[in-house]
Amino acid sequence: MTSNVRGLSGRVNRCIWGCSTSALLLLATSGAASAATVTYTTLDPPGSTRTIAASINGHGKVAGNYVAGGVVHGFVYSNGTYATLDPPGSGATVATGINDNGQVTGYYETSTSIDVFGFVYSHGAYVTLQVPGAVATYPTGINDRGQVTGTYQISSASGYAEYAFLYTGGAYITLSPPGSSAPVATGINAHGDVAGYYGAGGTLLGFVYHAGVYTTLSPPASIETLANGLNDLGELCGTYSAGGVAYGFVYRNGAYTTLAVPGAIETGATALNDRGQATGTYTAATGNTYGFFYGSGTYTTLNLPGSTYNNPTATNWNGQVAGWYQDAAGTVHGFVAAVPEAPDE
Repeated sequence: MTSNVRGLSGRVNRCIWGCSTSALLLLATSGAASAATVTYTTLDPPGSTRTIAASINGHGKVAGNYVAGGVVHGFVYSNGTYATLDPPGSGATVATGINDNGQVTGYYETSTSIDVFGFVYSHGAYVTLQVPGAVATYPTGINDRGQVTGTYQISSASGYAEYAFLYTGGAYITLSPPGSSAPVATGINAHGDVAGYYGAGGTLLGFVYHAGVYTTLSPPASIETLANGLNDLGELCGTYSAGGVAYGFVYRNGAYTTLAVPGAIETGATALNDRGQATGTYTAATGNTYGFFYGSGTYTTLNLPGSTYNNPTATNWNGQVAGWYQDAAGTVHGFVAAVPEAPDE
């Protein structure tokens, strides 16, 4: 499978505006709705016209990107202060992940080339990441050991071929589940395990990579599956479709738990913290899209005041959720939501 997505602008739009196992048990849960009061902080770096919060670490620091003057910049938000991230020579920058040590990963495009390079920012210094032979390298996550995962593209006769990678110890490892095409890595945990999805037989299947072994994720009766996040316990979350309907799921200890917000016509999970709590989006019967936070059978709706669309992207141990929302004027803002204390899963 090949892709025509190359260059930073195409990847931003694709990733932001879209976002072998057998005899496994599928557990369905509709859960209960919560009336808990959620506290929201809107993120808008000075001069920004669009802001995306992509990742949040255990200390509440947020990484993401914003547009100002028609240029895309990365940023880190901490305790009310914004720090702009622009690798030397960059013409546009997207930050995608931040670890508990404050290291940030992402990708950038230079002002003189359409090639895309990955980066790691640590203590004021940038290290460029470029998979050998790649024309585009897109990191998606970084763990506390500084290991990075993501996707890269190489030129092919029919366009651009896409592969997943793990960067560890200064070396790049290509991740390619058997029989896969265009694998995409979406997240990494503290042990270097990688989650993602790939094409196979005209459909999409989720996967987790652990110590050289690939496990395919495909809930029973599912047509397509995307694995979007994993935690340090090896638990995963994602989205699958069945019967024309999208559902979220959490996978732990060989079993799938389906996430379906009460009254929703579709649900999708985007991130999972180390307490087994998930966040994601759901579409109500009205057609409006809201965020949710799920823990111990209870769904808490995330709906920014004045918003028309809500999209959580990440969550941490403390129940903080980062993401973005769109207001009635069509402007996109980042946010952090503080969900009241919920019990562990």
